[in-house]
Amino acid sequence: MIAKKVIDTKAEKKWEKMRNSYEYVAARIDSKPKSGRYNIDLIDLVLVSNFKGGYASIAERYENLDVKLKAYTDGIYIIAKSFKRKKLQRLNKAQLNMLCEQAQSFLQLTLSEKTKIDGFGPSNASALLNIYFPDLLPILDRRVLSGAKICVKKNKQGQVTKIERHYKKLIEYVHRRLSKDKRLSIESLDKKLFSIPILEEQKSPTKPRRRNMHHGR
Repeated sequence: MIAKKVIDTKAEKKWEKMRNSYEYVAARIDSKPKSGRYNIDLIDLVLVSNFKGGYASIAERYENLDVKLKAYTDGIYIIAKSFKRKKLQRLNKAQLNMLCEQAQSFLQLTLSEKTKIDGFGPSNASALLNIYFPDLLPILDRRVLSGAKICVKKNKQGQVTKIERHYKKLIEYVHRRLSKDKRLSIESLDKKLFSIPILEEQKSPTKPRRRNMHHGR
């Protein structure tokens, strides 16, 4: 008998609900004029923040935004110019490495002192990349990393520390999966990974039990 894959139905429903918020951003980007398609503005950030959820909200000083957003616009344009409408699974090794470097540089904008925007972190930046390039770049998310079995470190609140460091591994993982299974898309794989139950990490390594000692479960 083939064992059924365990699905977290609550997480699956959450993914489907969040997808509505995703479509808000996608629709806005699609409505932009061709000449300004890659121009990132405050509304884009707010809609992405709404999609990702969590406690953070965009709180950057308004007068700082224009200069900072120019860097994000440039980052999106660089990826668009390099890959246009290419699909992730069709990239060769050299192209994959270039994509990882450019995507990592884009996430780094959220951490650099000159370009970071209060309330807009690396995970949000990856969501923006995915919305612009749905067939090229995945969304960096703790549930997705867990589903992909990518080892991470978490803080006391259960959040992945330095999550941006795992983006390259996730892109490479998704590239492998899509290359092997032609039926998969980044969107469908994202849903699969997001819906896999997260295994609770033990706070400390387990020690071998002695037979003469009694332990509760």
